[in-house]
Amino acid sequence: MVPNAPAEERDSTARDTLWATDATEGWTEEGRCAVFVMIDYASGEAWAGAGLRMDRFAAADLLREVSAERFGSVDAAVASGLALRYDGGPCFRSEHYQVEIDHLGTARSPAYHYEPETNGCAEKFIQTLKEQVLWIERFASFEALRAAVRRFALTYNREWLLERHQTTFKAFGCRRVPATLNEVNETPQAAITLTDKAAEKIGELLGGQDGAEDQALRVAVRGGGCSGFQYALAFDRAKDDDNVFEVDGVSVVVDKVSTQFVFGSEVDYVEGLQGAGFQVNNPNVVAACGCGSSFQVKEEAAETAAV
Repeated sequence: MVPNAPAEERDSTARDTLWATDATEGWTEEGRCAVFVMIDYASGEAWAGAGLRMDRFAAADLLREVSAERFGSVDAAVASGLALRYDGGPCFRSEHYQVEIDHLGTARSPAYHYEPETNGCAEKFIQTLKEQVLWIERFASFEALRAAVRRFALTYNREWLLERHQTTFKAFGCRRVPATLNEVNETPQAAITLTDKAAEKIGELLGGQDGAEDQALRVAVRGGGCSGFQYALAFDRAKDDDNVFEVDGVSVVVDKVSTQFVFGSEVDYVEGLQGAGFQVNNPNVVAACGCGSSFQVKEEAAETAAV
């Protein structure tokens, strides 16, 4: 990659070559404030900060802070291999912010007006930040809000940057560096079990399908929902890196990332007033959404699968 090359010629699969920044509003008992975010297009890592006003100084503060963390200083031209994507907000187009970009040696990669998808990585993180922090917590002070958004960014980088988000980031034009995960070796057969009713239903559903002998119930965990995780159950063929379990003559496959979240679970088939379907009884779950479709897992399970 050539430093300061146009954004379209840059390799956005390498860290610290393309960042995205954007802003949104927050509210505390003291009044309105501004929340700024920064995203690395390659790794998906996020940073968040807040300012008392939606102004050029608060926007530049986050840029300098992230630059100091990633490049070790805010000296002149320290970020000469980086391009920054931003929209037409006045705080980003201001002379103060533009001078800061020039000082750091950063190339410009402005998002097009009225096309927010061109800054989709930042937009997606802001959406997540709202759903997980800004819309569900009440803050007595600006300092409390700023601490909360910073804390969530740290948690996001430590626990949310999993392979399950790859599809989401690709949809917004981002490319994530693959996560490094602890391998699950010699997984015991008891890692996931089926009730008699579930095994019977699976056999019934597969009975009339061609190639049923090659099909298995796939149990997967994906990011999403208001609590952070969702189950995805489907019939599928086992892949080379899957964990495969034989339960009462039925094959169950779980990818190695999901295994760490469903270890010890039981799959049941339930029928009720709201319909019928498979249900995962997971001992790792510590909280679930009221809708019943998403859940949170124990802290240690998330840390095991974190980057």
